[in-house]
Amino acid sequence: MTLSLDILPCELVYRILDHLNIITIILSCRNVCTRLNAIINTYSRYQTIAELDLQQNDIDSNDSKYIAAALQNNDTLTTLNLYANNIGSQGLQYLANALHHNRALKILNLGQNNIDSEGVQYLAKALQINRTLTQLNLYSNQINSMGISYLAEALQHNQTLTTLNFTCNPFSGDRFKYMANALANNKTLTDLNLTWNELGVKGRLQYLASALEKNHTLINLDLGHNHINCQGMEYLANGLQNNQALRSLSLDCNDVGSEGAQYLANALQHNTTLTMLNLSHNPIHNEGAQYLAKALENNATLTSLCLMSTSIGFEGTRALYAGLRNNRTLTSLNLWEIPICSQGAQYLANLLQTNSITLTILSMGINGIGPKGAQYIAKALEKNNTLKTLQLSVNGICAEGTQYLANALIHNKALTMLGLASNRIDTEGVRYLANALLNNITLTTLDIAGNTIGLEGVRCLVNALLTLETLKFGNSNTPEEERQYMIDVSHYLTANVICD
Repeated sequence: MTLSLDILPCELVYRILDHLNIITIILSCRNVCTRLNAIINTYSRYQTIAELDLQQNDIDSNDSKYIAAALQNNDTLTTLNLYANNIGSQGLQYLANALHHNRALKILNLGQNNIDSEGVQYLAKALQINRTLTQLNLYSNQINSMGISYLAEALQHNQTLTTLNFTCNPFSGDRFKYMANALANNKTLTDLNLTWNELGVKGRLQYLASALEKNHTLINLDLGHNHINCQGMEYLANGLQNNQALRSLSLDCNDVGSEGAQYLANALQHNTTLTMLNLSHNPIHNEGAQYLAKALENNATLTSLCLMSTSIGFEGTRALYAGLRNNRTLTSLNLWEIPICSQGAQYLANLLQTNSITLTILSMGINGIGPKGAQYIAKALEKNNTLKTLQLSVNGICAEGTQYLANALIHNKALTMLGLASNRIDTEGVRYLANALLNNITLTTLDIAGNTIGLEGVRCLVNALLTLETLKFGNSNTPEEERQYMIDVSHYLTANVICD
């Protein structure tokens, strides 16, 4: 005789459910019959689930119907991740209907689900009613200009959504002005991601800039990969001058040149709230760095500046030194992939020796500073008492430069993280480091991955691992003998040894 799940005793059903994952329970056991639904509703694992990760599960529109049914009256689930499925607009209709009634869900990830503007229309109606959802991810769907209009209407009325990821959606035309108008009036949105949306074309940034002048709640704005040129930067800079809310602005991978950097620098002279600025992968060159440096002389709010891969040379670095030597607020500076060479390193070293400097994080990599540049930095470290993190990866420091840095570590009492990955450091260089670590009690993290230190170098490090909490060692090219030795001895060390 075959027994059906819906007629088994309640306790036996519980035991069966114990062996099923949550997605199976939702898609295969829910809505079989009223009795089984009642049993599942009282099942402890189902009652207490707060986060459900269903990404990349081949969930289609039909499956979404069952998820929506479970979601409609659920009062415990706060996070639902449906990233990279195939929900489509029909599936989103089911989920949107559930959001009309759900009072618990706060975070919903719908990225990469083949959702078009029809689906967004259903979602937008739900957002006007729903009072609990705070984070929504619509990354990389098929939402066009009409969908922008629907979403904008929802943002005009929604009073709870704080985070919206609208990255990589192929809208065209001028309907972005509706989104900008909604942003100007919205009172709850604090985080907005608009990367990969071609905002730099057809005057869209003019709409956004106007919205920024009126908005008082948006804190974090990501505009990376949007073909923003100097004209777009002029619009945006005008908006920033009058904005009193934005704290973080990311403009990575755009076309902001030296002229665009000038507009931005002028805005920084007036803006009093921005604390983080990311300009990585923008060709601002030395001239742009000079404009920014001048602004930094008087800016009293910016704490983090990323200039990675911005075509700045040692002349631009010299300008930054002049602008930052009296700055009292900047704590993090990223100069990766900037060909400053040893001359630029000398300016940065002079900066680190300035009594008023507040930098705690300095990221340098692929700068070509060589042993001579390392010598300048090392001399500065002997006196600096504020820098906590120093990244010097891929700089051709070699054993000579490592010796200078090792000597500095004996005197330095502030640095906690040092990155020396892929610097052509050999056994001799590691021996200098190991000896320094015996006398240094503040460094807790050391990254020497991608160097050829040999088995003897590994042994030297092991003997010195008294204060380190993390040692990043090795890569795919590390000889097996060295890797195995470090793995074997790591069981007896207090440091967390990472063998990539």
